Amino acid sequence: MTHDKKVQQLEERIIKLENEVSRLSGLLQSVDTKTTVKEEDRGTELTKTHSKKQKPKKEVDYEKLIGQVWMPRIFIVVLLMGVLWGFKALIDVGFINEFVRVLLGYVAAVFLIWTGARQFRHKRHALGQVLMGGAIVVLILSTFAGNALYGLIPGFLAFTLNVIWVLAGMYAAHTYSSQSIAVLASIAGFFVPFLVEGTSPNVYLFVGYEIFFFLGLLFFSFIKKYITLYFVSTFLLHLTFVAFMVITGFGSELIVAGVITQHLFLLLALLLRNAFFDQQKVTLLTSFVLTHIWVVSTGHVDQTVFLIVAFIGYCVVSYIRRQTEHVHIFLPIATYSLAMLLADLFSYDHLSVFLLLQGMAAIYMGLYTRGKLQTIFGFVILFFGAAIAILTPIERVASYETISWLVLIGSLFGLRVILNSFHSVYEKSFNRQAMMTFLFGSKSVLLLIFITQLGMAATTEFSFTVQNVTVSTLWACYAIFGVVLGVVKDRKNIRLLGIVLLFLTLLKVIFVDIEAISIVVRALLFISLGTIGVAISRFFYKK
Repeated sequence: MTHDKKVQQLEERIIKLENEVSRLSGLLQSVDTKTTVKEEDRGTELTKTHSKKQKPKKEVDYEKLIGQVWMPRIFIVVLLMGVLWGFKALIDVGFINEFVRVLLGYVAAVFLIWTGARQFRHKRHALGQVLMGGAIVVLILSTFAGNALYGLIPGFLAFTLNVIWVLAGMYAAHTYSSQSIAVLASIAGFFVPFLVEGTSPNVYLFVGYEIFFFLGLLFFSFIKKYITLYFVSTFLLHLTFVAFMVITGFGSELIVAGVITQHLFLLLALLLRNAFFDQQKVTLLTSFVLTHIWVVSTGHVDQTVFLIVAFIGYCVVSYIRRQTEHVHIFLPIATYSLAMLLADLFSYDHLSVFLLLQGMAAIYMGLYTRGKLQTIFGFVILFFGAAIAILTPIERVASYETISWLVLIGSLFGLRVILNSFHSVYEKSFNRQAMMTFLFGSKSVLLLIFITQLGMAATTEFSFTVQNVTVSTLWACYAIFGVVLGVVKDRKNIRLLGIVLLFLTLLKVIFVDIEAISIVVRALLFISLGTIGVAISRFFYKK
């Protein structure tokens, strides 16, 4: 090798070494940078955490709370009481006649409106709300007095004036952005028809007015995003309908139509506008339940037709909105409709199978759509189906009750499969191991009860001794099956179940059967149980 070649090789090695050094330096620098950034981030997080901890709690200013919020509300009532007593004193003396009383009421209301507007201009909103609300109340009470007490205002005019006062209250609520005034005006508006005398009750006008007033409040609550007004307007409609039926004693058919109309508009509102989605979901479900109660209690609408239409309708909208959050409320309503329909179509003795099957399907749909409410509805329906099956004893082997029990036990096995398929959906909410343990225990106990009832039903015409021996034999077979299955499947819990059942059978024979059976049967039972126990123990040695 010449000198030039050696020099060339050395230069190449030096270049490679320089490249390696540069690469390693870059790696070290990046590691240092990341470490520094992490330390800085950690320091920032610690600083934020410390600042959060050091942030003082906001103290409640009780002086402001009492002085600005509660004092005006309390003392406006005191003021009104004083004014009323003053009127009473002047009336007793004879200074104020009926016309002047009504006129003074309107004057007082105008004064309250003027004073309330001044309070709003001076940023004293709490006092302004109280004064404005008080003005609406005084206007309506004055109109009521002029119509119902003194006969000065005709019925139609009194109704028109009260509607105007309510609309004025809603305008004030809009102008001053006050939900309190809106709620007070809505309460007064719903009860306006009850504050008018001199006209015969007209159910068509009453229902029409209440529905249109509700729609106006519904629109207003969405525009202003007033949740309280939304709830008040929804449930006050039902209250006014109940009051009308109690007072007049008729009109239930039109009232049911009005309730159904309200529910349809609530559904339409949820489909078109999600101003406050969670509250709308709760209201829609509650409204449907209340509507169903109206249908059942009045009897003017066929319950079966109502539930079929509701079930089909909500299934359709659930499918159309399956990719949205709406499915989480539409599916539960469809599930409720189907459950009530089944209860309407089938008798108590034949209901369990259908509820068990529906409960399984509802649970599957709830887990598939990740809907908590739907899943809860499914479990509730499954529970009621299971309760009916358990509380209905098996009297004959070939009977509907036997089918119910088979479906019940099969539903528990099916439920295990469903939960295993969707364990990722509920693993954060429930303890999967605990749930599976509960299912295993439930299946074991129900199987024991089932075979016991079958044994008793099969030997119902035989003696007590035959019945007991038959049941003990079935228990022993159940124990053998459990141990063998546990060994084959390598499931420790099933093997332990078989052992427990075998000991349970032995205890039954000793404490229940032994006194009622002959010595020959007693010998056969003990020989059989002893043989089974020894044979089963061999499985554990082999294992």
